[in-house]
Amino acid sequence: MLLLDPDKPAIEYIDGHAHRKMSPKRPHGRLQFRIITMLDAQGGRLGEVGVEWTTRLSRKGEPKTWLVPDVSWMSYERLLPLSEAEREEPPISPEIVAEIRSPGESTKRRERKVEHYFARGAQLVLDVDPATRTVRAYDADGVREFGDVGTITHAAFPWLALDCAELFRALEIPNVGGKARS
Repeated sequence: MLLLDPDKPAIEYIDGHAHRKMSPKRPHGRLQFRIITMLDAQGGRLGEVGVEWTTRLSRKGEPKTWLVPDVSWMSYERLLPLSEAEREEPPISPEIVAEIRSPGESTKRRERKVEHYFARGAQLVLDVDPATRTVRAYDADGVREFGDVGTITHAAFPWLALDCAELFRALEIPNVGGKARS
């Protein structure tokens, strides 16, 4: 697991090009925590939830592609055959990846990351946008978009039911004795 240090920012490599991961802000951290909690509660008995878990997705002879998904879930079925060293930085994509948008990250970079995740075995990639409170759920059939209502499910994961209203409630600050605020 990678711990972020603002003095030593995490670096991702996409097609041989280094990209600094943005230092997370409150909305990013709150959504990351909520996704981790939801995935662990629903699929934790079948696999591991990772936080900032580096994946080395390039093969020998390919330009370096090492991604650090904000949240990932990998089944024990995929994880156990890996060596101990490979479990630390898997050479395959987790089956479920959640990337929380950071201000300034380009659409092209996000789309390229999605392509790399699918090329190495992802089955569901969630592009979570805290600013618009939307989730774009990518899978082999295309893209589905969810607002702050609806439930994300997937046939490959019968246990999965990510309630978008619950997810985005993580952005609210309760006002004691009053209404919740964003």
